[in-house]
Amino acid sequence: MQRMDAGRGALKIVDIAAPGFMAAEYGITDDEAMGQIHGVMPDGRVLTGLAVFRHAYGALARGGGIGAKCMSALFATTGWPVVRVVANAGYRWFARNRIAISSRVGRLLGDEPVVCTTDRCKVP
Repeated sequence: MQRMDAGRGALKIVDIAAPGFMAAEYGITDDEAMGQIHGVMPDGRVLTGLAVFRHAYGALARGGGIGAKCMSALFATTGWPVVRVVANAGYRWFARNRIAISSRVGRLLGDEPVVCTTDRCKVP
């Protein structure tokens, strides 16, 4: 997403595992931050899960390249009533298992898995 933004400032991406990150500044707990993606809208509303991706890729698509437009169209389908139920369930499963999934995929690609040495990356 950050690469698609290309410095336009459509998104501000915050690393929740970075030293000094304070979830409370966004009105959420550390466990909530680690449990699923959150997005804060300009008006202060907090979005979670696939709604974050729909809004983020929608913002990137405005004035962005074909990749951002394709991702926006793809994630827009996750807002359709029937698709939303299935997609949200799939996302919740992925969010709970994302660290293990990333580690396994990394090993398959020949990367050394990232080892977390603090509770900052513990998924609740």
